[in-house]
Amino acid sequence: MATPRRSALGLPPRYRRHALSRLDALIARTEGERAERLRTVEHLAAAGKGAARARARLRTAEYRLALLRGSRRWPLSREPPEA
Repeated sequence: MATPRRSALGLPPRYRRHALSRLDALIARTEGERAERLRTVEHLAAAGKGAARARARLRTAEYRLALLRGSRRWPLSREPPEA
């Protein structure tokens, strides 16, 4: 019987699966937030209203989404994150 492989951090695989599932849920929620912000920007632009604040919020949502997607990479690898 094969034993489960531990990560380079010494954690059991179930910890990694749990972390990835929570991260995936957070990414999905942030994608929804980004879509909502984009609709708001498009609506304001179509109405000819100032959308600077809405665009800033959209950029923040996009930045957060990029960070979350980037943070998903290291649990999938066998290497610990670099300090």
